[in-house]
Amino acid sequence: MRCCIPSSSGKEPLLSTQELIERLEDTRDALDMRCRSIDYQCKEYQSKAKRFKVEDNRIECLSQLKLRHALLPRYELYAGMRDNITHTLNSIDQAQVVAGVAVQMGKVKPTIDGILATVNIDQIDKILNELEEQSDNVNEIATVLGRPIGNTEFDEDAALAVLDDVELPNVPNARVDVSTHKVAILDM
Repeated sequence: MRCCIPSSSGKEPLLSTQELIERLEDTRDALDMRCRSIDYQCKEYQSKAKRFKVEDNRIECLSQLKLRHALLPRYELYAGMRDNITHTLNSIDQAQVVAGVAVQMGKVKPTIDGILATVNIDQIDKILNELEEQSDNVNEIATVLGRPIGNTEFDEDAALAVLDDVELPNVPNARVDVSTHKVAILDM
């Protein structure tokens, strides 16, 4: 089954339904990878902040917490987009199952004939307009991704309070080098 993806240039190739699904899956996987990366960065910043708090280095502690805070809105955006794509893929899978059952039961032709009898040009135009609006929405999302997202205010006291719940790994004879933010294990 081939379908045409509307484009402003009219030069885009026709893509099959399977190719479109593969693109959605690739996008979902890329967003998932980005979410995991941001999550890892947030945990690293939080761990460093906890160490600086233990060392009574408030300035570095708050610096790490601010870096973590700046990543959270981006994580929420990517996670939401990933979840929406996952929902869409699940809906497509369900539709394919229903279509398969209909084919097996021999009810596809009468159903299609019934649908074609009720479809008119105005409905097709309406659907095409909706697709164009969705394309505009995708462009808006791309524009929004380029701008700062969410609350940019940083509450120092709340961020420091969160650190009280974070446990550091018990590493005997560990020393944090503040200039490089690395932990060195001292042999005794």
